[in-house]
Parts: sequence; structure tokens; C-alpha cells
Amino acid sequence: MTPAKAGTLAYLDSFAGLIPCVVTEVTKPGPGTSVAGPDAPEVTVRITGRSRGGYSRGEIISRTPGHRVLPRTHVHGMRRMSGPRLSSDYRWE
Repeated sequence: MTPAKAGTLAYLDSFAGLIPCVVTEVTKPGPGTSVAGPDAPEVTVRITGRSRGGYSRGEIISRTPGHRVLPRTHVHGMRRMSGPRLSSDYRWE
């Protein structure tokens, strides 16, 4: 598993699509595949992309579930017709 930590460029997975952000703090470390339970990670992010959906540029979102934040290096093919391919082989540290 690839380690991901504070300062990592990432995407926030939301109903408005993948929103560019940067991880400012890893509140609770854990694997990117954990959705719930005691080992589910939590991170704090700052939105860096343009305002979209209910998110504004510069907004800080705390205690975000780690499975909803994907490092940009794990998102491939953003311009594909079927959508991007996501890899969950990472761990928040």
C-alpha cells in the first residue's frame, strides 16, 4: 500500500464529482479501503479547485471519511467517457 499523508494532493469524491483538494491533516490513520469500523480513516481537507456543488474554494472540511478522499496519483483517466478508474491501494498516515 502506498502511504498518503498531510500535504497530499487529492480529490474529494462527492455528488458534484471529484473535487480537487489538499489534505491538511490525517485525523485518524487507516487504509483507503476501510469504509466503516474502528480502522476507518478520517482526514481534514481544503478545497483547492473552483467552487462547485456545495463546496467553495478554500473551504476546510474536517473529519472527512478517508475512503471519500483519493490521492490524485490513484485516479487515472479523468477524461474517459465511462469515468475515471480509481485505485484504493493507499493508506492514510
